[in-house]
Amino acid sequence: MLKGISSDYSVAGVDLSPEMIELAKKKLLEADIRVGDMTSYNFGRTFDVVLCMYDSINHLSDWSQWQALFANADKHLAHGGIFIFDFNTIERLKWLTDNPPFGREIGDDYMFMKIWNREGRFEWDIRVFEKQSDGHFILHKDPVQEVSFPVDQVMDEAAKRFPIEKIVDAKNLEQSNPNWRPFVVCKKK
Repeated sequence: MLKGISSDYSVAGVDLSPEMIELAKKKLLEADIRVGDMTSYNFGRTFDVVLCMYDSINHLSDWSQWQALFANADKHLAHGGIFIFDFNTIERLKWLTDNPPFGREIGDDYMFMKIWNREGRFEWDIRVFEKQSDGHFILHKDPVQEVSFPVDQVMDEAAKRFPIEKIVDAKNLEQSNPNWRPFVVCKKK
């Protein structure tokens, strides 16, 4: 996502994973990419846009971390700046757990996922089969933990800091359906 805008804008990013930061730095040579926690990082400057996409917020394991993320986004936004985030709702995560594993082809590789509900904490079992030059595959397994909170609770918390300009849902981009996977667009006062 950031690669597509890095030629036109100054880009910065943060991730807890040193491996992900290393990959990002190879693709975004001019970007300010750092290892850090999205709830507490400090770039020491403000931005016109802050993004928290691909349900990254769901990886924060308790409500106080979600609140800290909103506060940190607010701290890093310039006046009139836009904050965009998306998240998997409880309803969507439960729906995913009730359905069979699913997969997709990614170039020459294959990815399969199954989600388990572990007493309100959701565990994604992600398996990627990476094709090698000899035709064999290497299996990469990555368990991912996610949590979510009621949509109204999330929206109320975001609205404490930012007027919500628009909510668009990934399932139906023509209408708002905040019970699935909302993309929330907020503007700093």
